[in-house]
Amino acid sequence: MKKPSFINILLIISIMGWCFLIIIPPFIVQSGSFSFEQSKYFYKPFSTICHQYENRSFHIFGYKLAVCARCTGIYFGYFLGTILVTFITIKLWCSYHTVWLIAISPILVDVLFDIFRIHQATLITRFVTGFIFGSVAAIILTPLIIEAFNKKYYKTILRSQS
Repeated sequence: MKKPSFINILLIISIMGWCFLIIIPPFIVQSGSFSFEQSKYFYKPFSTICHQYENRSFHIFGYKLAVCARCTGIYFGYFLGTILVTFITIKLWCSYHTVWLIAISPILVDVLFDIFRIHQATLITRFVTGFIFGSVAAIILTPLIIEAFNKKYYKTILRSQS
């Protein structure tokens, strides 16, 4: 088991915060602190990254989450994947291109099956396919983010010592 670096912990906390923001709007509306009309301000930031269709979103207390089921899966999958990569060394057995293709394939199959009426996409299939993609994305991207941060951090230290 690896020891997490500061940037690993910061990344995990940041992603956890993002996931929290996704699920908090229904709780805010339910609490009565804000009217349904005022609650739209909690959904608005996510509207630029997700369609937020009512019928494609999970609901809590009768109110939808801030993003659709597939996006929810992607973000929570990314969260889990980042935790895994932080504590376990995962070696990719093929190129990044191949891994990205494998990761996106379940989403493509789900969408195409739905379009051609072979199988109707459900909240669960959307969430699961998004979760797979998000987890794999974290496995690929987290080490690259850490490496980029470390290079930038060490360059800054070296410059300040000169």
